[in-house]
Amino acid sequence: MKAEQSFLKILAPGLFCLLMALPSRTVAQTTNHKAYAIFLYNFTKYVHWPEGSLTGEFKITVVGSSKVTQELTTLVQNKTVLGKKIVVSQVNTAQELTPAHLVYLSGGRSGDLEELLQKLAGKPVLVVTERDGLVRKGASISFVTLDDNSLRFTLNDKSLNNLQIAQELKSLAYKE
Repeated sequence: MKAEQSFLKILAPGLFCLLMALPSRTVAQTTNHKAYAIFLYNFTKYVHWPEGSLTGEFKITVVGSSKVTQELTTLVQNKTVLGKKIVVSQVNTAQELTPAHLVYLSGGRSGDLEELLQKLAGKPVLVVTERDGLVRKGASISFVTLDDNSLRFTLNDKSLNNLQIAQELKSLAYKE
């Protein structure tokens, strides 16, 4: 088991880098949501939540209607985060949000960001947004599609709410 974990620690960053190098067209427009789901799951491997904040199941909530919900649910079916079973749920608005460890704000609900951040103020929750530029408005991570159609992400160190991000993830973030 220990050898398997060591192997995964070595292999995971390489696979993550490979995914980032693929143009989103390679992943295909119809499966682009799958790429988002893979990124979201991989983010959990590079974030450290404060002691005591990971009780029960690891909860990922998608705010707004998005195909990412189904892709993520399928992807994490038999996976864990720090030994915790992953549960994916979807709510329509930030008002409906219940406690979660990672919140994904779909593009159609980007206008809910301010309300979402107020609701999560001071809580150790990773806030990831589908739309580019929302890290400037307080999100932890925002996806960005570059001119060559590759899917990348930007990171806001100042909005991590007591979360610690591994240097490996920071080094992969796109610098605008």
